[in-house]
Amino acid sequence: MNSYRYDAKKRKQWVLEKVTRLKTVRQILMEASITRATLYNWIEEFKGDKDFEREAENFRKPAAQKIIKTSKPELLNQVSTDGDEKYQMLVSSIAAIDKNKSFSKRLVAVLIKRYTINAAQACAIAGIDTETYGYKPRKPEVEDYVVYDALVKTIHSNKTISFDDLCVICLEKNPTWTRKQIKRVYRDGMVYLERTRKNASEQKTKSSEIAVAKNRIQKPGASWVLGMLNEGKDSVLYIVDDETKTPLNAHIFSNSLKLNNVLSFLEQCILENGLPKRMKLPNIAVFSSREIIRWSWQHKMALVTLSLEKEENNKLFDSLGEKIRNVLNEFR
Repeated sequence: MNSYRYDAKKRKQWVLEKVTRLKTVRQILMEASITRATLYNWIEEFKGDKDFEREAENFRKPAAQKIIKTSKPELLNQVSTDGDEKYQMLVSSIAAIDKNKSFSKRLVAVLIKRYTINAAQACAIAGIDTETYGYKPRKPEVEDYVVYDALVKTIHSNKTISFDDLCVICLEKNPTWTRKQIKRVYRDGMVYLERTRKNASEQKTKSSEIAVAKNRIQKPGASWVLGMLNEGKDSVLYIVDDETKTPLNAHIFSNSLKLNNVLSFLEQCILENGLPKRMKLPNIAVFSSREIIRWSWQHKMALVTLSLEKEENNKLFDSLGEKIRNVLNEFR
């Protein structure tokens, strides 16, 4: 036999308020000091009771008629007139001093957060309309699978397209989409795996490749130092053997250096010198990207990132850069 703290009349009242949505579940739980499971057990208790269903129907009809017949201005007036005299005095006093409605807007925000009510209800309590509050419901995002299909279809038409170009194409075709959603689907859906890298032969530019060392060193399992020089508008990528400090490879890029240029240069270095065991590189943006890290994982290579804030690392790259410049001058 069940025993309750509250009699059947009180329990029925709370269930009616929940079923007819006169109060939220949270309000009822706080008022009755019960758990959500207890409230739903009470609902099961009165389910099928004809008297209870009749009372619930009588509760619903007046509420539905008020919603149908009452407009927004009338609703605001009704909230003011139905309250007691103190509430009316408070609302009118706030309206008198709050000319630009800044305090009322903050009040609405607090009501929404504290009592879990919607914006229209909070505006009605504060005595302003939703247009004054500036409430604009967020537009629902398109389903992720639609974005995923569009990304994959675009990548299949051009396997080497960059993410920025991919975003531009998708946003031109679908202006209502957001870059944030495209980036999330691209990352979480691993759409980047659909892309392919160009071969080194396809990445050749007008600038010719310069062999820095006279004799290639086939030394698998070595340790490399990857660096970059800025020669005016040109960029020079170079590889140096970390143990002997012997220059291995270098390449001049007349245009701005891109990630694909770095990856193709590294692949060419592996073909000519063998696969190293680890590689040291400065902590700059083009070398610290996620693509470089993924490339090193694929080749089972350890990366050691050297901070340029340390004086010894700056001296290292300065000395290597000077050595590369001297060798380049011999070929010019």
